[in-house]
Amino acid sequence: MQYEALARAIARYLRKTPKARRGPGLDPAALRRVLALMHDTASEDVSLSNLAAQCGLSVSAFGRAFRQTIGRTPHRYFISIRMARAKALLKRARMPLCLLYTSDAADE
Repeated sequence: MQYEALARAIARYLRKTPKARRGPGLDPAALRRVLALMHDTASEDVSLSNLAAQCGLSVSAFGRAFRQTIGRTPHRYFISIRMARAKALLKRARMPLCLLYTSDAADE
């Protein structure tokens, strides 16, 4: 009878104890490395495997962790970087768009 009571008490305790798991998202150092790479190479095509390698994660684990940390997928984040740069170019330039595009390409 005492063993049954002890078993029930342990079962109740285990149900109430939260399961230990790794914290969500990327650690701060990995996040800084990935974001720096993304901002530096926003005009290029960077593969998810290259970004995941910066964190030492698989592509799928990186995608999940990035989304948990930033709130967007890596692709959506790249698009937001590119859109912000395009907006800045449009605000800054005082020339037609066709010339803006060709002069920006000549700068690179």
